Amino acid sequence: MTSALLLRDLVRCSRPTSVLDIGANPVDGRAPYKEMLDYGLCTVTGFEPQQRALAELERRKGPMERYLPHVVGDGREHRLKITKAEGMTSLLTPDQNQLRLFTPFLEWGSVVEELDVQTYRLDDLDIDDFDLLKIDVQGAELMVLQNGRERLRDAVAVHTEVSFVPLYLGQPTFGELDGELRSQGFVPHSMPAVKQWAIAPTVFDNDIYRPGNQLLEADIV
Repeated sequence: MTSALLLRDLVRCSRPTSVLDIGANPVDGRAPYKEMLDYGLCTVTGFEPQQRALAELERRKGPMERYLPHVVGDGREHRLKITKAEGMTSLLTPDQNQLRLFTPFLEWGSVVEELDVQTYRLDDLDIDDFDLLKIDVQGAELMVLQNGRERLRDAVAVHTEVSFVPLYLGQPTFGELDGELRSQGFVPHSMPAVKQWAIAPTVFDNDIYRPGNQLLEADIV
């Protein structure tokens, strides 16, 4: 019996777990809740403003998923910076001085288009209560969390990306996100993924993906 089915039989929840995914772009691979979704143990409401990514999410979605094009932020208008590497698109401006420290982030983070967008506060979204917030919005995570304090009161867990080296101008780093989440009653539980990277111009064995010791980003629950 899989762990997901064992959990279902042990807990016997009255309803599926509700997941809210802000920045649902599938470019980073398997979502952390994917096994639960496969076994019908959760519902997913995802937000993804990039058209190609949204179309891909719509193409592959199942009956327990829905996806919306809203940009979640602080309720104000911003300029969305579309980057060469889709996964680095952000409300924040890529910091070229920081990007050049890591091969080939300067190329990946080059802005190819800017769009004026209206953002929506998490507290103002017309959505049901959620149990798990998964968030990956390339530097704007703190903005979302600070404007979602009311909705987060009833959440069980937050799965967020955190940065140790800011790759965007004005990007909050791990300590600031940790402080905000602790002020809301959350404490660190686990780090399912830690990304390290070699500092430029170092490349090990001609493989840019072979990490050095420099902490860059992590996913933290």
